Amino acid sequence: MMCFGKRAYFTGLVLLVFGMMGLHAQADSSDPFSGEFDDFSETSRNTSSESVERPKPSLERPVKKNVTAPSGLDQSQVTQAGGGKNLHYKIGVGDNVRVHVWRNADLSSSVPVRPDGYISMPLLGDIKASGLKPTELAEVIKKKLSSYLRDPRVSVIMLGLSSNEYINRVRVTGAVNRPTSVPFREGMTVLDLILDTGGVSQFASPNKTKIFRKSDGKSEVLKVRLKDILEKADLKTNYDIFPGDVITVPERLF
Repeated sequence: MMCFGKRAYFTGLVLLVFGMMGLHAQADSSDPFSGEFDDFSETSRNTSSESVERPKPSLERPVKKNVTAPSGLDQSQVTQAGGGKNLHYKIGVGDNVRVHVWRNADLSSSVPVRPDGYISMPLLGDIKASGLKPTELAEVIKKKLSSYLRDPRVSVIMLGLSSNEYINRVRVTGAVNRPTSVPFREGMTVLDLILDTGGVSQFASPNKTKIFRKSDGKSEVLKVRLKDILEKADLKTNYDIFPGDVITVPERLF
């Protein structure tokens, strides 16, 4: 009897163990996320073991464009950085200048530039002024006064700009409503001048517009897509204007 009981006990124990193993295997096969977690862990290990390449920042600086100096200005007078330019005025015949010497009212005076390009100053006599910038003329006078004064401070102020009245004018001709000639102003563009003329006429061929510019004794021609500027706001050819520029809008052929 006891032998039968032991045999039944061991048989039940074996069945219990196999039953638990079957339930565990069934649970593993029915888990929909078990494989995904294994794949994710494997991917994480692979990613961490590999070196990640990051894009290196560019250290190149933008290249400044060379700008040709217009007629009457040397190349050192024209600079461009990000689209801007600096034009330095040079004194010419017919201009009026005021020379101010600090704390020396007797040496300060307002004088015209004579036809020979000179000005006359007390104590110093005639001084060449034509072709110089105001700062350059002030430096010349300062050096001459150093023989008479200790550390003179000189400034030159332009009172009347007559010499470059026509050299510095810009003109618009051709098929526009009001052909015009206006004094140059810093920051002028093609669009500013065309609007000042009242726009193009009905017979114009605006996309064949040209700018005629003199530089270093040579003529330069720039093509302007004026119709694209006016109707499409395409400002690629809306060039900055230089002193002496001539804009011509041709008529279309019928």
